[in-house]
Amino acid sequence: MTPHPVYLQKLEKHIVLKTALTLFLSIVLMIASQPPAYAESISLPGFSVKVPDGDGWSRVKSGNDTVRYERKSAHELSMLEFTTAKIDESVSDETFLKETELTLERHFVERGLLSRHYNYTHNKGVACVVYDAIIRQKTKEAGLEFRKGWICRLPTDKSRMARLEAIYLAKSRSVDAERVFLELADSVLGTVVFVKPTN
Repeated sequence: MTPHPVYLQKLEKHIVLKTALTLFLSIVLMIASQPPAYAESISLPGFSVKVPDGDGWSRVKSGNDTVRYERKSAHELSMLEFTTAKIDESVSDETFLKETELTLERHFVERGLLSRHYNYTHNKGVACVVYDAIIRQKTKEAGLEFRKGWICRLPTDKSRMARLEAIYLAKSRSVDAERVFLELADSVLGTVVFVKPTN
């Protein structure tokens, strides 16, 4: 039995529409999954890192040892801060990691620690403490402070460390806003490149 011509026309239209919709959704998903645009690299002694381009970010501090970016809105503030500083050259990497964790813990507790996680990494000669924390601020305008960062001993100079940190301040909790912050922090921290030893 041969299908009716009207039925065939409707079937063809349905297939064309379905194909077009599938193609459209594929393009939308591809665009949405692209990493954020970045500006030029920020370089400090021993490492470089890239920061988001536009989207309300502005450089508020720039020096030989510290670069900080901020993005403000009515109820929240996001910051990206990159710092290098002197440390005790004589201590081992293991001691550096433990002392760094203890220093972070004291700092977070003083500020109103709610939760935190620490991990040690030692990838390709770079000893790092990777951390995140949630803090209830002890200020007049009490709010929440989210931090995610890395503190690493520079592979080319054992007497210096690098701190790369993303900070998000908000009046109250928002799961969506926190997820966006964590994704941003991961994307920025993931661009760090440490100067490699020459020998």
